[in-house]
Amino acid sequence: MLGIAHSIIRFAVNVIPDPDHADTADTLQAMRDERLVLAHAVHSAPGAHR
Repeated sequence: MLGIAHSIIRFAVNVIPDPDHADTADTLQAMRDERLVLAHAVHSAPGAHR
């Protein structure tokens, strides 16, 4: 799953580079990491489907 995320990040960097931000990849990585933390919290909550 992380391999797919890395591929999407690399693709996005090549397609939508942000000229005002030195490294778009860092921003996308941080966004992915935040979503992973949220997903783990939701799925491990009491009563969550597994």
